[in-house]
Parts: sequence; C-alpha cells; structure tokens
Amino acid sequence: MIAFRNSVGSLATCFLLALTLASPAAYITLEVPFEMAGHSFGLIQTDSGGDVSRSLTLQGFGSSSGTISYLVDLGDYFDGNFTLWNYTLGSATAGFLSPGQTISADTPALAYNIGVLPFAVDESRYGHTFAVYFPAYNYVFPVSYSSPLGMEVVDGSGNYVWQSFGFFNAWSSSLVDDVNSFEWKLIDVTAGEEGQSWIPNA
Repeated sequence: MIAFRNSVGSLATCFLLALTLASPAAYITLEVPFEMAGHSFGLIQTDSGGDVSRSLTLQGFGSSSGTISYLVDLGDYFDGNFTLWNYTLGSATAGFLSPGQTISADTPALAYNIGVLPFAVDESRYGHTFAVYFPAYNYVFPVSYSSPLGMEVVDGSGNYVWQSFGFFNAWSSSLVDDVNSFEWKLIDVTAGEEGQSWIPNA
C-alpha cells in the first residue's frame, strides 16, 4: 500500500527562506498545494490602469501545511481584482486582493472539473510507471510526471545549495469530466502498489 500525504510531509523538515522586505504591505502570500508545486502560475491584477502581471517569488516550503509559499509583489497598486492562472492546467480563478493577505491556489478543484488529476509523489518512487484507476468503470489512464522538486537555500557557509522538497509532481488527464465525483486511485505499476481512494499525495 502506498503511504500518502503524511509520507510526503515527513520527507523534509519545514524550512523558510527569510526575506527582508522594504515594504511588507506591498506583498501578498500565495499558497500552492504540494500536488501543484511544480506548476506554472501567474497572477494578473486589474486596476484603473488595465491588467498588470505580478511577479511571484518562491518563499518557502512547509511540510506540516502541505503547501509551497510564494510572495507576490503588488507594486504601486495595492488593492484590486485579480485572476490567478495555473498555466500548466489552463485554468483560472478570480477574486479581490488586499496587502498582507494570503490567497490559496486551491486549484485541485478546478483541475478536477476539467478532468485532470494532480499528484505529489514521494521522491523514492521517481522513475516508476504510474496509472490512475477508476474502479467504477474499470478505466485506467496514464500518468506523466516532473523532475524532483526543490529550491535553492543558503547553507552555513553562505553558499547556495539545492534543497529537495522530497517529492515530484505527477498528473493524469482522463475522459471523466468531473473526476472528483467518482472513486479514483493512483497505482504504482512498477511497485505493484495502489494508493487510497481520492488521495492526491503518494
């Protein structure tokens, strides 16, 4: 049996890259779930001057929260409507932002609605073959995956070193329109193991 979310979280000790900000109020925090940590995101802010693309800076990795954190620089326009894009999935969500707030890229729900299942998989399984299985229909779909994920941190000598998050992202596109309405499991074909139903972290 595959061990899921708890095993991913226990692979690394929670760490944060401390950032010194000249004007903290000009920033918001974006939290991205592990299963989408390697996806490409963009935040478009709309104000009287039109649409402005905001930069995202990787801030840290929280093993206990199951999220990756980004800082978003709001520039000179602190308040306004925004659209958060997940370019990897081609999905978007809209809302209103204010300085200092935290917004969640809770796009697994959006992904499910377009028939995509995202996963965070234990790095020890990298190179394995995976599939997604829908027991109700006996459907099986292939799974693609990224390289292991991580970030650069400063070590005790002041050098930048690569710190692995301990997992990689995987995803599967299915013929099921709303995949969260039906039972599904991630199967590690190489290991001959299956995960728990509806669990996105393996």
